[in-house]
Amino acid sequence: MKDLEILNPISDGEGSFGTLFLATDMASKSKKYAIKTISTLKKIEEDIIKEIKIWEKIEKSGKPKSIPKLYNWSREEISTQTWNHVDYHLIFDYYPNSLKKIITNLKNNQNSDPFPLKKLIHFTKSLIDALSYLQTLKVCHRDMKPDNLLVDDTCDNIFVIDFGESKEVRNYTATLLTDVAGTPKYLSP
Repeated sequence: MKDLEILNPISDGEGSFGTLFLATDMASKSKKYAIKTISTLKKIEEDIIKEIKIWEKIEKSGKPKSIPKLYNWSREEISTQTWNHVDYHLIFDYYPNSLKKIITNLKNNQNSDPFPLKKLIHFTKSLIDALSYLQTLKVCHRDMKPDNLLVDDTCDNIFVIDFGESKEVRNYTATLLTDVAGTPKYLSP
């Protein structure tokens, strides 16, 4: 984090457990990063560590392009007169758009052209590749939704993010039948 300059919070980057900040490389100023900050004020530290361990597991082997790179993470202890807590900072490549934002923009702009079928097929293949990779690692994402799918600035590539609800599983059927997690609006019936 020493070589990065934090610019500002990302306007739509406030989740239930973390906040996203935009940062640039201080040397080049051209490379952009997203820093996800998760505080023990909002989430149990053990759960934060589980998410980091899943990211590290993903990074250890040949992950697909559709999962962003975790560059680094750090732990920061914060003590004030009223609160003691820990902030974890995870550093990723910055992608400007969520699939939710793109869908909303398409809905609001009736005159815009929908995604070309070729692009939708490419996105679908990328997501299947990411999910099958996660399955080989025995990781279940558990919170797939348009908010957790980012699209690069050229709108050519899609990325699966946010492994905060993810879980390493030994037996998918037993876990999925007994352990519910994710965003209720996007849960399968």
